[in-house]
Amino acid sequence: MEGYDKVWIDAGTSLAATYTNIKLGNYAFKVLGSNNDGKWSELPKILLINISAPWHKTDLFKTLLAIFVLMLPLIFYFMRLTFYKRQERLLKEQVALRTNEIKKQNKELSDHRNHLEKLVEGRTNELNKAKLKAEESDRLKSAFIANMSHEIRTPMNAIYGFSNLLNEEDISKEERSEYIEIINSSYDSLLVLIDDILDISILDAQGIDLQLNEVNIFTFLSEIETIYKQKETDLLKLHFLHTEIQKNTVIRTDPVRLKQILTNLLNNAFKFTEKGLISFGFELSATSKKITFFVQDTGIGIAEKDLEVIFNPFLKAGNNIEKVYRGTGIGLSISQKLTHTFKGSIRVASEIGKGATFYVQIPTYTT
Repeated sequence: MEGYDKVWIDAGTSLAATYTNIKLGNYAFKVLGSNNDGKWSELPKILLINISAPWHKTDLFKTLLAIFVLMLPLIFYFMRLTFYKRQERLLKEQVALRTNEIKKQNKELSDHRNHLEKLVEGRTNELNKAKLKAEESDRLKSAFIANMSHEIRTPMNAIYGFSNLLNEEDISKEERSEYIEIINSSYDSLLVLIDDILDISILDAQGIDLQLNEVNIFTFLSEIETIYKQKETDLLKLHFLHTEIQKNTVIRTDPVRLKQILTNLLNNAFKFTEKGLISFGFELSATSKKITFFVQDTGIGIAEKDLEVIFNPFLKAGNNIEKVYRGTGIGLSISQKLTHTFKGSIRVASEIGKGATFYVQIPTYTT
């Protein structure tokens, strides 16, 4: 083998050649052969052989290995840096998550605290209102009791005084009739007063059960008109406003309690109206499910500030007017409570000096 052997090697009859420890480089393996006559070939057969170093012994590998060894600390540094950055990022995420949780908890605590503060404030306001209402109620009840004693004493004094006058022998027949009429009127006033007190007590304590019956409203209001026509004067008239169609209006209602509501309103109208007109009537809704009664007068009217409290029990509106009007101040409160018992509503529209109109709307209880 050229580049390795210095002389030709006789392979003999083995037809093989073995080489070991061959150095790196290029070689030419040449073979000459002979026939049985001993004649050799003129030109050798040549096989070019290149023996190179294994990859781990190449210069490139050694260079790369050297570079790798030199860069290994840098690689380790960047690996550690990446690891720490990842740890830092994870830590920041955990801190941010925990911070958000704390903020959320703080917000919930703040909202809860604000809610509690509002509840406490609301409860405090309710207690203050309840206290003021209780104080106002006590004041009104005290005023009511004082007024009630006066209202009871007035007819009782009349009954007592004129009863004694009836024993006088020198009174005329006309005077005796007048005294008896005053006694009867005082008795009626006292009876109405007692009925009002009982009604307001029952309504506040347990309410009233309605006794529903079929009622012709035209006939019902005509009877009321007949009663109150007696209170007309030359300066004050009463009109029952109605149409021919309304004469056949029939609903289911409690006539006793409905009459009590309307008579309270009419009594007030006559009390606070010295001249002009008092009119009353009703209107049926389009569906005939509700009916609205109205009582209108041309009296002194009600101040705007009193419209909100006019239905409060024991309260009498118009305390600042010059003329003093008798009454307990519970008539409108009774009317309102009775209207609510009907599952209805009551309201008033009024201006000072222009009279007042009361509206009472209740169900007809018809199918």
